[in-house]
Amino acid sequence: MPQYFFNYRNEYRLVEDPEGRDYPDLVTAQAAAITSLREMEYDVVQTDQLAGYGQFELTDAVGQRLATITMRDVLGD
Repeated sequence: MPQYFFNYRNEYRLVEDPEGRDYPDLVTAQAAAITSLREMEYDVVQTDQLAGYGQFELTDAVGQRLATITMRDVLGD
């Protein structure tokens, strides 16, 4: 099963995912990234912090960027 890494980028830095996650395909990995980013941003709002610019950069095992999941993807158009 392919391994996908959810590297998180905000306006200040990039936090690389050291472990990755196994998903059957990129579409499934993207759906999981949207759910994870939604949960992260919800936690930010719940703690009265400003919701920020946050996104996941999905990469493969060699570091090639396959997709970027942004807040627009989470919130819809």
